[in-house]
Amino acid sequence: MLTGAYALASSLELPRGAGIGVFEVGLALRGTQELGLTPYQIAVMFTECSLIMFIMQAVVFSPVIRADHTRWLIAPGLLVLVAGLFLVPWASDFWLMLTVIGGVAASAGVVSPILTYCISAQAGNAQGWQLGRQAAAASLGVTVGSAAGGLLFNMGVLPGAAFVLAAGLVAVGFLLSLGLPRVLVQGRDT
Repeated sequence: MLTGAYALASSLELPRGAGIGVFEVGLALRGTQELGLTPYQIAVMFTECSLIMFIMQAVVFSPVIRADHTRWLIAPGLLVLVAGLFLVPWASDFWLMLTVIGGVAASAGVVSPILTYCISAQAGNAQGWQLGRQAAAASLGVTVGSAAGGLLFNMGVLPGAAFVLAAGLVAVGFLLSLGLPRVLVQGRDT
């Protein structure tokens, strides 16, 4: 049963990574080409993203939240990512973009580290293989998401299409993640 949990946890990295890849490429392209933001404003957005990710990780992996309870944050984190990606095309100025970025960054700051923690804590002798599989899925997702985001943006057929499609893909990941916390607990008890 736990092998299935590893596979599921790793597979969640693919849509999450794709969403982040679309977001990073699309953020820069949309910011400069559609919203007319300056390089300074783009830098502020990426800085905000990094700071929020750091803060979220510091809170989630602090004495405030028990480490074995973090598994319950996976699905909500993916849901926040879905909402953030979906809202990016409608954020029409710098301040709205900062708000949306905050949600995406909060999600990115917790989901992958929690998945890594869950896999690492329970993988035993297979830890290297399982963490490698997770990293590969995340990298593939970011690669495909970045390429697709750039391509869809350049095609210009549907404004925001890359963000909406990425939100849909992450929504599938969200649905798949709903049973993961219970599977992880069952695996730990056996």
